[in-house]
Parts: sequence; structure tokens; C-alpha cells
Amino acid sequence: MISLARDLAARALDTARVRGATHADARFVHREVEDALVRNGHLDAVTRIDAAGFSVRVVADGAWGFAASQILSAAEADRVAEFKEVAELMPDDPVVRFGLAGAYLDAGEPENAAAEYRAAIRLKPDYSAAHRGLGRALERAGQIAEARAAYQQGLEVATRTGDLQTGKEIEVFLRRLEKAAR
Repeated sequence: MISLARDLAARALDTARVRGATHADARFVHREVEDALVRNGHLDAVTRIDAAGFSVRVVADGAWGFAASQILSAAEADRVAEFKEVAELMPDDPVVRFGLAGAYLDAGEPENAAAEYRAAIRLKPDYSAAHRGLGRALERAGQIAEARAAYQQGLEVATRTGDLQTGKEIEVFLRRLEKAAR
């Protein structure tokens, strides 16, 4: 199974690169479950489930894409990595831009993440989670004053829109910045 997973991951990542991805990653899951049914102290039945699958996440043409399958074959790895058409269909979707920003942040590219969070905010100014993400990206990029401003604007948006959870998270980030400045 490990050899097959490596081969399929390499194939999917190669396909993504050939199709123009600037970032791609593949994940594999293999799960074995065994259940035993006992009735009146005697073993009545044993069932075993063996499931596997994989997913590919990509960034291409400024959009983020994701696909998954339980079919472990070379042809399926190629099909899953064919993301470009989907990414091109939604370049102005703030959720897609938000997802792309998160992928950049996960990949250690806070400047690119900040640009994508700004694009999401441009498309949907009341997207409080994007404001929070922008603050995180700017903070990781070492732009503390800009991060503080992004967090403060995000807190205003979260308060105005009633997004209590995001507002509380932003308050924690702002307190952490204040504490670090002392």
C-alpha cells in the first residue's frame, strides 16, 4: 500500500505541476476496522472493513482547488489532479480566494496569503474571517502595525455583522500583539 500511495502521489503532483499548479500536495488515508459480534457469550460474526482514499489540493492561476477519490489507480490520480477548469471558473469567488490564502499561509508564504486575503475582502468587505486571516498573514510576515490595523478592522466588521466567534478570536490576537509589544 505504501508503494502504491507514493506512486500515485508522485503521479498526481506531476500532473498538477504540468497543468500549471504553483502549489500541490497529496494525502492518503488507509483505514482498517474490525468488528466482532458476540451473542450469549459466543462469537457470532466478524466483519472487516478496509478503506483507502486520497486527495489532492492545488493552487493554480490564483485559485485554490481540492479533489478526492477512493479509487486508487493511476488514471484516477490524473483525473483528481485535473483542477484547472474548476479553478478558472471561480476566480472572483471570495471563498475560493480565502481558501487560496489559507493554502499560502500553510505553505509558509504570508505575503501571498495577505494578497489573497485582501482580494477576498475586496470581493466581500464584510468577510470577517478574511480580515482575521489578513491580520494573521501580516503578523507572520513581520508587519505588526499592519496586522494590528487589519485585526481592528476585522473586529469592527465582526461586531457589525454579529460574527461573535471571529470577533473573540480577533480580540485574542490583538491582546497577544499588545502583550508582545510590552
